[in-house]
Amino acid sequence: MKFAREFTLVLLLLLLAFPAAVLRAQETAPADRTGQRERFVPADELETIFARDGRGVMLKRQQFQELLQKARQASDLTGPLPLVVEQAELTVTPLVQQATVKLRLQIRQFVNAWQTLRIPVGNLAVERAELGGQAALIARDPAEPGTLLLAHEAPGSFVVELTMSTPLAQAGSDLAAAFQLPGTAATHLTVNCPAGRQLVVNDRQLDRPTAIEQPADYRVPVGNAADVRLRWVTQQRETEVQRLVFVTTGAQLEYRPQSLHWTGESVISVFGGAISRLTAVVPPGFEVVSVESAGLESWTLEDDSERQGGTQVVLTWRQPVQGDRIIRLNGVVVFSQDTVTADGAAGSAADNARRDAVPTVTFRDVASHSGRLIIRHEAGLRLSAEVSGGIRAISAEDAGISSEAIVFEFWQQQYGLQIGVRPRDREVLAEVNAELSFADELAVLKHSHLIEVLNLPLFEIPLQLPADWQLTAVRSGETELRWTPGNTPGAIVVHPLQPIQPGALWELRVELSRTLADPEVEQRLQIPSVLAPAVSVIGGSWRLKADEDLVISPLQLSGLTAISGTGNDQVFRSEGSGVAGELAIQRKTAQLASRSVLRTWADARQQAVDAELSVDVLAGTIRSLDLRVAESLGEALRFEVKSVGVVPGMATQRLTGPVRIVEQSAGAVADGLRSFQLRLDRRFAGSLTLFVEVSQPRTKNSPIAAPAIRLANAVRQHGVLVFEALPEQSLQALLTAEIPGLSAEDAAVVAAPPAESSRRTALVYRFVQPDYAFQVQDTTYATSVVPSAVCQSMNNVCVLSDTGTVQRRCSMRLQTSGVQSLRFRLPNEDSYLWSTVLDGEPVEVRREGENYLVALPAGDQMQHDLEVLFESAADGDEFRRQTQVPLQLLMDAGTQRAVSVDVLQQDWAVHYPEDSLILGVESPYRAKERLDRSGWLSTLGQLRLPTWSDVSSRLGVFGLYLLLLFVGTVLCLRRRWKSLTGTVAVLLIVSLLSMSGSNLRTVRSRVQMMQGHWGWSDVAPDAAVPDFMAPQANSQVVAPMANEPVPADMSGMMGGMGG
Repeated sequence: MKFAREFTLVLLLLLLAFPAAVLRAQETAPADRTGQRERFVPADELETIFARDGRGVMLKRQQFQELLQKARQASDLTGPLPLVVEQAELTVTPLVQQATVKLRLQIRQFVNAWQTLRIPVGNLAVERAELGGQAALIARDPAEPGTLLLAHEAPGSFVVELTMSTPLAQAGSDLAAAFQLPGTAATHLTVNCPAGRQLVVNDRQLDRPTAIEQPADYRVPVGNAADVRLRWVTQQRETEVQRLVFVTTGAQLEYRPQSLHWTGESVISVFGGAISRLTAVVPPGFEVVSVESAGLESWTLEDDSERQGGTQVVLTWRQPVQGDRIIRLNGVVVFSQDTVTADGAAGSAADNARRDAVPTVTFRDVASHSGRLIIRHEAGLRLSAEVSGGIRAISAEDAGISSEAIVFEFWQQQYGLQIGVRPRDREVLAEVNAELSFADELAVLKHSHLIEVLNLPLFEIPLQLPADWQLTAVRSGETELRWTPGNTPGAIVVHPLQPIQPGALWELRVELSRTLADPEVEQRLQIPSVLAPAVSVIGGSWRLKADEDLVISPLQLSGLTAISGTGNDQVFRSEGSGVAGELAIQRKTAQLASRSVLRTWADARQQAVDAELSVDVLAGTIRSLDLRVAESLGEALRFEVKSVGVVPGMATQRLTGPVRIVEQSAGAVADGLRSFQLRLDRRFAGSLTLFVEVSQPRTKNSPIAAPAIRLANAVRQHGVLVFEALPEQSLQALLTAEIPGLSAEDAAVVAAPPAESSRRTALVYRFVQPDYAFQVQDTTYATSVVPSAVCQSMNNVCVLSDTGTVQRRCSMRLQTSGVQSLRFRLPNEDSYLWSTVLDGEPVEVRREGENYLVALPAGDQMQHDLEVLFESAADGDEFRRQTQVPLQLLMDAGTQRAVSVDVLQQDWAVHYPEDSLILGVESPYRAKERLDRSGWLSTLGQLRLPTWSDVSSRLGVFGLYLLLLFVGTVLCLRRRWKSLTGTVAVLLIVSLLSMSGSNLRTVRSRVQMMQGHWGWSDVAPDAAVPDFMAPQANSQVVAPMANEPVPADMSGMMGGMGG
């Protein structure tokens, strides 16, 4: 009941709360979005708006709205103002056409969130905004272009510095400027006044702080005034209240073949009063299409009384205008059909050009009118500008405008600007990049034309090739192009796959080659050039490259200016004019060094020399080699290239790659040396290793001459002489006197002879001068065969079977030399041999008394693996004490019989029944694991689950245990304590007997070995136990293997019954 009441109460509360939540959800109105003003501006007029403040930052609409929303949310926080301007300082400096205004704001922020600060600037153009030396996050308010929005996030005090400018109005010799102030109570104004002028602030003339001949700085507290009017006058006089109007215009002009379209936006700034009427004047032929302005009541067109043919545009606002106001004026100028040249005469068809004055839109009764003109044109026209006064051209890139436009800035209403317009003909411009490279006797010219076509498509390109050069390829990128011969020698016409469209870039590559004479002697070559008659070359580059073994010297150059590189890689700049000149090409002298290893060996019938000569090219390249070989080596030598590589010890070097010998010939003999000429398939640089084998007949006991192989014209030569001897030989150098540059060395400095050769290094000499000569005498001794064999390892495995027998496996690895057969003896006469396996194959054995003989196969095999499996009877009952003796190995060699074989390493592994223990070992060797221990405490650590064969015997003990436990429980309940004590004692005895019942038999094992043998283990070892480790008795062994007649690891040992 209590649970039901609680459940009913919870359900009632939920029902009451649900309608309230629904009601609140229905009453909640969606968040009222603050009204945002959107102004759609044509894309081609964006540059006019952005040009007012110079460089700025453009953000995506979504990103800007997110930042604006964060700032508005932060500004809605309750409490004091989150962002406060503590102090403002303005510094005004008059220049020639404008005044620079630097505004420094000391601001403090109280909350840690995005905040916005409104900074009124009016008609001031922002040039730079910095916060702490970095660019400030600032932009114009879309709703009020005359206000800046500063965004800041972190709390604390910071300083914002703004650099702005405003145009200066000229009235005679006086200068005037007016702009809006930030509206902060603590605002100080500092105005720089040039020498010879007085300053008038808001129609009040101030006392000059310095003499009139010196510049002065006026510091004026302006408080929270809305704006300020400044005048720099040349004489001191009383001033009267005057209204100042400044106009800044941004106009875009688009030239078409027969018309000019004007789209302008003018910002008027009114100071010192208000206006409700303004007059703009347009030149003759200017048709006003539309006029727009906020609050504009009407605009009318009237004839200009001051300018014949001119038109006045009178603008009337419904309310007087004070501050800033934007006027948008669109118009069209239609040109006459008559074509007029620049000097006013009628033009010909060949010079179809027209020059027109750019119209000026002026305003009456304004103090200053400045701005920017952005002139564009259609693709089929070409413009040329001529300025006369009040206007100047600026870079479109600096103004942040597309490079296709022409940009001008004007500071006078009546500026002079004339634009020449003429239709475009097809123009082909090209940047030419050429590379002339020299490799051995081949010169290759790669000419690249980066072509740009203007106005009309291009279908074919005529080229003029240099004389005596062979054309190898004409490509565009990696695509082969079709070409046809021209009308003159060396002329061709290249046909692009598709016409080259105007404005597209297209690359033309031409490759030519020419074979030169051998540059061992200086060659002269005129600089080649591929000419395109219909292409205007605007510049490019030339590169001269050559292999490191060549020297290029420009003798005469015209049209090229060196810009980088020296020696064999030089880069020149071409200005577009013709390229001509002459080059001198000559090969460098090669510098060579040699390293050699000369191996000599001899027997009674022949003498052999294995020579390895490494030629290091230290400088230049080689195509042929001149070798000097000892005359005694004969002339039937054939050198081979063994390897190529880098020269040891050289930091920077050149490697040309693999080479081969294409020709070798023997020459005349001079001074005991025969000349050998080797020619390579191409020029080589690096390290070249040559190899030659020489075998000559020899008279017995004749001296062996030291071989000599020299490299002609080498700067240095060194190497080693190696004399190898057979085992029965002894060598001795016949040196009657010391030879300069020859010294004996240790045999370890050279590689040993191949093992299969059975030779050894007997004598080694190092030479640093190639002009040596000496002989070596050999002495041969008689030899006899010495058979030998050794057993590297013997692995014994013993299995103590429940049947009372001992099974043994003995695995041996032997090294033999000159041994015909092996013998082995079993431990006793009762042993029975099961099988013998030699090198993995079962073999038959024969018995000779106590020895078993195993014949070794004939051949060069020296290592053999022998396995013997046998069985013997156990000593005594139940393995009480066992004595095991290893096999005895013998060998037969020649006339020797039954020679003992030494065993270097011996391991033992003993497998015994699981109900037996190994308690001790009597031997000079130690066990690898601890031996078994007898007793119930050690038995506790070896408890394991019984096998199925033991379950029946152990269930009886377990039943007896449960019966005694039941009787004890009954006695305890009946309080018969004496009977209970007796029952507990019986229970303890039964428990002890059950734990030790499985160990009813023990085994003691003894291993006796021959003197010099060592090591034993009760598991199969992986490595031998070192002979310096002392025996350790009473070591416990790991759990033995299951009782099986033959262990699992002895599978495959029953083949090959013998004996």
